[in-house]
Amino acid sequence: MNEKKSFAMTNFSSVNVSNFQNGEKNFPLRKKDLDAGAKRVHMYGKELDGDHPITIIVNEEWKLLKLLKNLDMEMKFLTLNIHKKKHLHVYTQLKMLHQNYACKRYLRNFSKLEQQRLFSEEKVPQLKDVSNFLKDCTGFEIYPVEGYLSAKDFLAGLAFRVFHTTQYVRHPSDPFYSPEPDVCHELLGHVPMFADPEFAQLSQEIGLASLGASETDINNLAKIYFFTAEFGVIVEDDQIKAYGAGLLSSAAELKNTMEQNKKFKTFDVNTILQTDCIISDYQNAYFVSLNIQDVIQHVRLFARTITRSLPVRYNAFIEEVEVLDNVEKLFQAIDNLKHEITCIRNVLYEMSEFTKLNANYRSGIDECAIKFNEKYENVNFQGPWLSTNEDVTAFEKPFKCAILRNFLTGSNMNEYFHILRKEILDSKPVLKEKDLFKFYQTKDFSALSSPAVEKLKSVFYGPVKEWFSKVTGIPLDDRVALAAQVYSHGNYLLCHDDRVGGRRIAFILNFTENSWTPDDGGLLELLECETEQYPMKVKHTVVPSENVLTCFEVVLQSFHQVSEIRSKTKKRFSIQGWYHGSEIEYPLNLRSLSSLHQSIDEPIDMHDADLKSFINSAYLDKEVISWLNSTFEKESKMDLMNFFKDDVYNAMYREICSNSILWKIYGPMQKRLYYVAEKNAFNAESCPTVSKLMFNYLAELTGLDNLAVNKDLSVGCGCKEEIRKFGSGCYSLIDADECSNSENEMLLEAIFHLVPEEWDEKYGGVTIFHLGEADEDEHGDNEYALPEYFIVIEQCLHLSNMSQRMSNIWKFHISLISTLNILWIQNEFIQGSVIILFFEKGINNEKHLKIFSTNIALLLLLLAYLFSATISLFKLSLQLDSQQYPENT
Repeated sequence: MNEKKSFAMTNFSSVNVSNFQNGEKNFPLRKKDLDAGAKRVHMYGKELDGDHPITIIVNEEWKLLKLLKNLDMEMKFLTLNIHKKKHLHVYTQLKMLHQNYACKRYLRNFSKLEQQRLFSEEKVPQLKDVSNFLKDCTGFEIYPVEGYLSAKDFLAGLAFRVFHTTQYVRHPSDPFYSPEPDVCHELLGHVPMFADPEFAQLSQEIGLASLGASETDINNLAKIYFFTAEFGVIVEDDQIKAYGAGLLSSAAELKNTMEQNKKFKTFDVNTILQTDCIISDYQNAYFVSLNIQDVIQHVRLFARTITRSLPVRYNAFIEEVEVLDNVEKLFQAIDNLKHEITCIRNVLYEMSEFTKLNANYRSGIDECAIKFNEKYENVNFQGPWLSTNEDVTAFEKPFKCAILRNFLTGSNMNEYFHILRKEILDSKPVLKEKDLFKFYQTKDFSALSSPAVEKLKSVFYGPVKEWFSKVTGIPLDDRVALAAQVYSHGNYLLCHDDRVGGRRIAFILNFTENSWTPDDGGLLELLECETEQYPMKVKHTVVPSENVLTCFEVVLQSFHQVSEIRSKTKKRFSIQGWYHGSEIEYPLNLRSLSSLHQSIDEPIDMHDADLKSFINSAYLDKEVISWLNSTFEKESKMDLMNFFKDDVYNAMYREICSNSILWKIYGPMQKRLYYVAEKNAFNAESCPTVSKLMFNYLAELTGLDNLAVNKDLSVGCGCKEEIRKFGSGCYSLIDADECSNSENEMLLEAIFHLVPEEWDEKYGGVTIFHLGEADEDEHGDNEYALPEYFIVIEQCLHLSNMSQRMSNIWKFHISLISTLNILWIQNEFIQGSVIILFFEKGINNEKHLKIFSTNIALLLLLLAYLFSATISLFKLSLQLDSQQYPENT
């Protein structure tokens, strides 16, 4: 049963009837009502003196943020990245202590946060990302505030599964102990526990009990919260372990408390209420409970002692508090409880029937004997791949391929495939998502042993492999890769040729239900190469159908793909496999990158006033540039939101969406598929050349002084610009050839997005920078290998009704990135944002991207074309009548 649904059964509290006199209330009923309380900061907030030890270390950044506030950035989710060094020390020290002193559920969730790259030694966690993680785990969300809230406002947030968190960092003089809650306390102490369902329920019930309660009762509840969520300990395996954030985020107090072992007391609410809460030193007592459920029961008993007349109930479906102030509402709540009790009863009944169902299931699969269809025994593919068998479709072009219907036979094949689909789903296939593909995949079948899978293995590991070797004449070894893939709405597999690790024969056994139609997507598309082994168009398509095997020889031109799934209700099931043999040496066919090394034309003579006419004034401020420079030095990346002034941006957007620009398809499909603006679409007089000033501005912004342009342009920089249009089905993949073929050691990339204001992340269009080697599966067979070097990945794959909408998406994208290891950056389209990145090739450092080296030649991939085009487009827009640019363009 859904966890959120189960909360409603216990989320009852009551409030004093006086709170509703004259229709007034003094506590929130909806989550949005929390905003008022979040602004009532009592201490450690914006009113604090500048010399307070907590805030003095962030004064410099707050000053910069004030300069940037006109950029309309999401300030509440901005992490103080300048304190990474301090975070590293605290993180490392605490993690060592946690192994000995933290409870299991904390360690379990901490590990999940690390696996999802939210917690690490290399970076300060981002509040927004952590909030999304908690939302998925338990429904809790993080609301950053500027300082301490009152007990009433803080506990009210817990009632709605909202955790109000501070944003400042502890004083550097004592990084391992903080008397006040700071970012390290909130993230490293609270977050792993809020990801636990039982602890989340405990916190919410304390919050619900506070709604409408008296000030005394609220303070008592706050004290209970203090000695549980902040300084609580429980018994695990006959040892005392910490689950309170105050202990888990303070290395000094955690070590002292657990090693001294003198202040532990049995959990008792009455004793807790008589104990002082100490915020400037270690606690005098720590209360030990048997488990979290034991604490929940104590809280419920205490909540019943609060004198109240009207009950409230938290509705998890709409995330609101319902006041049961009349008989009709009360009876409705009782009916809802009855319904939930009925659901639980039904679940218990189904569990009692499981043994019977399992016995029937085993009996059914035993009756489904399957084998290889003998009518294909005499098919011969050693010459031309042709066949007279009516159930076989074979062809030579675009490459040797055959489609065999009714490939497996047996007594009850419909029942067998029904059971096989169930087994595949029960095996919990894992989402596989890279630039090339997105689908769910099981482990290799060698690691699975369910009955239907075992029957399939017995066929494909033996008779079918021998048959393939005979009919193709290709010697095959003992290596067999076999796994199931499940495609759901939005999943896809882009163009590739399968030439990895000695694969000789590829095959796909579809066992999708026969109700599938071409409009559902998921078509296997075989691609034809036109020139230089580059695929450019679809030659054949195969609609998914039950018990159909498609097979082909893995060769230089064996490009194929699976189109995006459009159906929102159906799933595409298939078995993907390869038979291996001796590896074939393929000739290198690398495309020349001479076009990247374009000479720089005579620059425009621009002045500072020209930049001020186009760029947001905040990005010309010396302090902001200095701060961005420092950020770039550490991150090798900058996101500059609202980079251009609004009138400039709007002029560009209108011009780029006009019908005057000619577009051509750009491939090849195994690398990219999008539209590129033809250069002759722009007036040569209005875009005559590049901007020298932009060279110097970027050099100052990034700190790469070598990039500054001399009068004779003697820095040896190259420049390449490209205006790209991404629509439905467009993409750009990781490209090993281009990066490895580049003679330049360092590259700077600038990306400028032009997108509609109403852009939604569900539309796709994500840009991902992936630095690292491909992940191998558990058996070492990396089925979709990624190259050693990576270039920008761009995905615009959502279909259905998106074609017209996405035709208005434009990006100025100046390519090429040459990279190293260990970094994953995902960037959503943000209207008017500029992303600047810098990478150094060939550095063996898995933790940091080094960016300074005066001995290595630099290649600047410049925004100059963009800015010269910007100037001309802006001037043109001022001259043209507004009627030529309708608002809905």
